[in-house]
Amino acid sequence: MIEVRYEGQRFEVTGHAAFSARGTDIVCAAVSAIVEHTIRNLRRIEALQIDIDLGDMIHVGWRPTVGAVVLVNSMICSLASLSKQYPENVRVIHG
Repeated sequence: MIEVRYEGQRFEVTGHAAFSARGTDIVCAAVSAIVEHTIRNLRRIEALQIDIDLGDMIHVGWRPTVGAVVLVNSMICSLASLSKQYPENVRVIHG
């Protein structure tokens, strides 16, 4: 299962979706696309403070600019929607 934990100006993404075999896992691909899009745009608006990618875990800290808040809230909403469709593969946790 992929777990997304967020609180304040940081979020973490850990785990594997295990929806299907590696290379064909659409849930993993969706989470990756959403999170990578957010990180790339946080960098672009210079709001990214920490970006640690350890393969199975991504830890991100960001400055609370208006643009960053919109980006991260959008990411959380998208991931929460995905977790409703695939509750056994994705979990979003606040706090």
